[in-house]
Amino acid sequence: MRYSITHAGVPIGTVDLVVDGGRGDGVVSVLPAYDAIKSLVQRATKVLADVRDQSRGARDARRAHFRESAALTRHLELHDENGVLVAADYVVLHDEPGAEPQLHAIGMRGHSADSSTG
Repeated sequence: MRYSITHAGVPIGTVDLVVDGGRGDGVVSVLPAYDAIKSLVQRATKVLADVRDQSRGARDARRAHFRESAALTRHLELHDENGVLVAADYVVLHDEPGAEPQLHAIGMRGHSADSSTG
């Protein structure tokens, strides 16, 4: 199923999510408004990647950006094809240099694997 992604109410992209067991994953087609948060998403992606790195430098960098990353997640929303807000525990964007942005929605309620096929 196709979903729109908003940040603070502003559409930033669309994604076709395959939903299974309350989790949806997909590649994001970004809209021009995504540029306003792209660097924030990339920093948040780095924070998540740095969790595996336990060096002091990585811990300091993680601490500096963790609150910012958590705030980003709280301002992301998914809307279904009818514009209805989709309940999800977490909506996480990943944007690594050289790759297409990806979205992971965790704890989606009211959407099953059957609904992802249209």
